[in-house]
Amino acid sequence: MKRQMTKKLITDYFPPDTKIAAEIISCLFILAVMGWICIDVFTGRMAEAESFDIAENASATFERCVSGVFVWLPIYWCLCAVIAFVHYRSYYNPVKSIYVMKRLPNRWELHRRCLTFPILYVLLALLVFGMELYLFILAYQNSGIFWSKTVTFSIWKLFG
Repeated sequence: MKRQMTKKLITDYFPPDTKIAAEIISCLFILAVMGWICIDVFTGRMAEAESFDIAENASATFERCVSGVFVWLPIYWCLCAVIAFVHYRSYYNPVKSIYVMKRLPNRWELHRRCLTFPILYVLLALLVFGMELYLFILAYQNSGIFWSKTVTFSIWKLFG
């Protein structure tokens, strides 16, 4: 018996009756807001470090500027875990039976439908926050500790 390859649609990676576009857009929007908050907190701390005298600036280390900036990452991961739980839980209502999903020939079908996009959201968050950390390192290397007091910090100057 030859196995046929079928084209997978995005609906094959979500539980039935899931509002796919709304879930994807809301998760990306929340990730963007959290990323923007991290940038805002970091730039505020860098501006504070820049306003001190040179002697006091020595205490403004990178760890001090970054501490607490990425507190949103575990919160986002918890949101992704809740999404996965809601996907699993949706099969326990009378309309979508969990027993039917467990009897399918592909035993990973339930897990594929429930975990694929939450795992992708987590990986995307790691990518975004990793890129932000890289930008923060670049900003710190060119930061107020090494700049004169007249220069104001702007993360957009890194691209110019």
